Amino acid sequence: MKIKYLIIIIVLVILLIPGISRIFLAEIKTLEATVTIGDYLGFNTDIDKLYFGTFLAGGFSKRDFHIENYKCNKCLVVIKAYGPLAKILTISDNKFIMRYGENKTITALVNTPQDIPNGAYNATIKVYFWKTI
Repeated sequence: MKIKYLIIIIVLVILLIPGISRIFLAEIKTLEATVTIGDYLGFNTDIDKLYFGTFLAGGFSKRDFHIENYKCNKCLVVIKAYGPLAKILTISDNKFIMRYGENKTITALVNTPQDIPNGAYNATIKVYFWKTI
């Protein structure tokens, strides 16, 4: 009998979690990032992505991006990177509180190991705005 109740509770929790997260998640912003490791140096100043350019293995590149909060009075902002580039990407501040109307500059750093193969590496950076109480 106890197992039956436990299963019911687990099913209810699984069903309720998506609904609860929609209540507290104000917005998700997405930013694509890319770097190319090659035998030359190259720059891209376009603003449609976070371009780190092209450089040699063992090198590094730094870019800034800006975050503005116009979603909630007080948001917990969490920044996460996904994809192959995420392994060598460092975000300067990836978890902080922002008030409505505030903006913040975030620095992203790509630091590559000496033995990384030449090629293009991409990541999706997601900025989560969570409502706080």
